Order: sequence, then structure tokens, then C-alpha cells
Amino acid sequence: MSGAHTLEAAGGGSGTPPPPSGAGDPLQQAPLVRIALLVPPDQSARRRDGVKTSEVDLLLPADVQIGDMIGSLLKTLYNTLVRQNKDVSLLTSKTPGRWTFSRVGGEPLPSDMTLLDAGLYDGDQLELRKARSTEEFQQLVDDVTEAATATTGRHQMWKSPADAGLTARPVGAAVGVLAAVAAAVLIGGYALMNRILWVAPALTLLAAAGVIAGASVALRSYRGPVAHSVAVGLIYAAYPLSAAGALALVSSVAPGPWGAFHAAAGAAAVMTVAILSAAWLRIALMLASLVTVAGIIGLAAALVRAFFSVEFVALGAGVTLTSMLLLSPKLAIVVARLPLPPVPNIGAYSEEPDRAPRFVVVGASSADVYQEPAAATFEQRAEAAYQYLTGMMWAMSCWLVAGTQMVCQPGHRRYWLAFIFTALVAFVIGRRARNSAARWQVIPLLLASAVIVAATLVRLALADGRLLVVLAVFVALLAGGAAAIAAGLLLPDAGSRSPVTKRVWEYIEWTSIALLPFLALWIMDVLYFLRGVIRL
Repeated sequence: MSGAHTLEAAGGGSGTPPPPSGAGDPLQQAPLVRIALLVPPDQSARRRDGVKTSEVDLLLPADVQIGDMIGSLLKTLYNTLVRQNKDVSLLTSKTPGRWTFSRVGGEPLPSDMTLLDAGLYDGDQLELRKARSTEEFQQLVDDVTEAATATTGRHQMWKSPADAGLTARPVGAAVGVLAAVAAAVLIGGYALMNRILWVAPALTLLAAAGVIAGASVALRSYRGPVAHSVAVGLIYAAYPLSAAGALALVSSVAPGPWGAFHAAAGAAAVMTVAILSAAWLRIALMLASLVTVAGIIGLAAALVRAFFSVEFVALGAGVTLTSMLLLSPKLAIVVARLPLPPVPNIGAYSEEPDRAPRFVVVGASSADVYQEPAAATFEQRAEAAYQYLTGMMWAMSCWLVAGTQMVCQPGHRRYWLAFIFTALVAFVIGRRARNSAARWQVIPLLLASAVIVAATLVRLALADGRLLVVLAVFVALLAGGAAAIAAGLLLPDAGSRSPVTKRVWEYIEWTSIALLPFLALWIMDVLYFLRGVIRL
């Protein structure tokens, strides 16, 4: 051991503690303990030069945590060892860990422990060392292990018998739907390329009917989530089979490229499956609502195109206007047979008595007096109304995008009129999104508004072909995307707008809605037709 040296780490010029003062450094007010501190060399220096351990006598505060005084101590200790030409390799090493003390051959002392808590007295020996992370953060390691275990528990395991069904059911349903889609593509593709006999379409439609019957058997013969999952998977598989069978059936009668009659037959087939799914089986209501509403508009548009040879621009205007009119939550409520209290119009007051459903005990003698459904039935119908409305929003959003792109045909004689019509539609449905409370009813409307604007501008730039127009649209699209990102970050925290601002935007919205039918009739040449009729 090297010679002992007295180092006052707590302040003062002697081994006695300084008198207390009203305010000062806690290190200077603490009682001191004389400790013999061993400073071993770094392992590489010990192996290379054979350096021995140095010993330094210190006066350390007894009631101050080690972590609070170790920084000042290291600076003083380093200067002292350098002045005495002793080894400082441990203090300059890059070994990871935290500085602390330990008894000779013992465990590192925690940073939040004082020398008094450790039971040290005058004359005791301590060793300066760096604690390894596993020694310092044992509690943290335990917390991480526990968190990893909890995270693993939240994920669904598939190897255990209890959780195997949670993986097998969706995978089995997905494979079944994939098989149905592949079979539908096979029949539809063959019917498109070759004249097909009625046998293949009939078998495809029979397969769709059998799949629906299988879903009914699964629901009525078995109970629980397994039967429901199987039935939903079968219904999903029935949609492509029915569509392909209907398309191929029309192709067997009228071979050639697919046209309006093919679209009408396919829409009617998938609508039939959707109605059976919602009204008979009461499953997959959201998809059934989406397919039914989209099928009604598609069937009507296909029949108009087939029998009257209406051009796509006029057809798109009609589809867009119809989709705008069907954006009504009351339709979903009516379809779900949900009774409602009287709701007055804007600016009016209701003087009718309350007709809200009165819930009574099922089976009670007074239950027959009321025609309203029971509480459980009311809850089921409310959930059905939500799913119907969500499906309708997605269906209308898809048709709004398709209709506006049919209207806005570059090169058409009324292109700029259609451009204004499309811009007003995008503005109105973006504003209409605020009327929905559910997230999955707001998202399709906002997406449709953005897609309409982006698709219209891209088609305009590509049809024009001039570099200046392309660059202008390019900058406008990027600026619009940046504005949307900024709005998503800032608007939720911006607070509500003033009533005057809200009223101004409402007037603009109402004006836009009032202009849409007039513009649609103008684009469809209905006004031109009426003017000719009046002249006659």
C-alpha cells in the first residue's frame, strides 16, 4: 500500500466538522467520517505495468448520499493522486458503470445510501469502483423482464390449445374467402375470353347459395364465437361467387365484352347476398349496408346506361347527386327500425309529447301495452343502425369519387362547369363530415374529399400536358398535403371558432348545396332539353 494522505472532501481545514450555519452547502454542514479509500488501478494498467493499489485517507460527510458527493470527490481525488505521482488509470478509464464505494470484497453501495446508513465509522476501509449495470439496475432489469412478460401476454399465442382457435378461425376464413375469389376470377375470366355455357354460371350461383345456406346452418346449429366466425367467413365467400355467376350468366346469353347489363346483373347478385346477410342472418351488417347501398346506385346507373345510352358525364352527375342525397343518417335509423323521439327541424321547437321508448320488464303484465322494443332489442337495433350508417358512408364515399371522375372528363364541352361542380362536391362532403360522431363515419368522407381533389387535379394536368400546368399542380398537391398535416397537428388544440365564423361557413355550405342540383342538371343537358320543350 502507498502512504496515507488526509483529504478534506467536505470542506474546512481540519478533521472536525465546521459549525452549522443558517444556509450553506449540505456537504459543509454534515458530520465527517475518516475513511481509508483504496483506489485500485485499471485492469489493463495492472497487467501491463504491475501498478499497485493506492490508499487515501478521506474525511467524508456521513449523512450525505454517495451519489451527491461522488462528483466533487472524484475531482479532488484526481488532483491529489496526480500531485503525488500515483496511478489514476481507474479514474481515466472508459469502463461503463457508475462510480460508488464498496467494502473490500463486498457489493457496491447504492447511490442513494449514506455512509451512516451503511454502518461505517472512523477507520473503516472502502474501495472506489465502478458498478456494473446488472448490479446497479437490478430493479430495472426486473421491471423490463416483467414488462416483456406482460407484452407477451397481450399478444395472442397460437401454439397453446386455448389460443389455437383465435388463429385458426381467421386464417381458415381468409383461406376460404381466397378460394372463393380464385374460383370467381376463374369463371369470370373464362366467360370474358370465351363463350361460356350456362352450366358454369349456374354451378357458381348454386355454390354461392350453398355457402349462404352453410352460414345459416352454422348459426342455427352451433353457438358462440366459433359459429359466428364461420358464418361471417362463408358470407364473405358468397359475394365474389354470386357476382361471378351473374356476370358469367349474362355472358352466356350475350357473349362479348362486359357492359352495362353485366354490371346490372353483378350488382343485383351481390345485393341479394347483402340483403340475406342483413335481414335473415343478421351478420356482417356493415358490409351488407355498404354493398346494398352501392349496389342500388350501381344497378340504377347500369340500367340507365343500358336502356338509354346516357353518356358517362351525365351519368356521373346523376350518380354524384344521388350519392349526396343519400348521405342521411335517418336512412340507417329507418332501416334498423329504431324508434326515435321527435326531433324538431332547425329553428323550430317540438311541442309533441315524449315518444322515447319505455323499457319494461319482459314478461310483465303491463308489457303488452307498449309497442316499443325491450331494452336489449333496442340496444341491438342501435348497434345495427351504427353499422348500417358506417357502411352507407363508405359506399357513398366510393360512389362520390367515381361519380365526380365520370363528370370531370378532360376535353368535354362542359369541363370547367364540371370542374366547379366537382370542387363544390369535395367542399360539401368535407363539411358534412363534421356531422358524424363516429371516427369510421368521418374518415370515409374526408378521404373522399381529398381523393376527389387530388384525382381531378392530376387528370387536369395530364390532359393539359404543359409543363407549367404540371408543375403548378405538383406544388399545389404538396402544399395541400402539408396543410393537411399541419391541420391535423394544430386544429385539435386550437379550440372552438367564434359563432360568426361558424355561421359564415354554414352559409357558404348551404349556398354550395343549393348550386349542386342546378349544376348537375346543366351538365346533364336537362336544362337544354327543357328549353327546347318550352320553345315548342
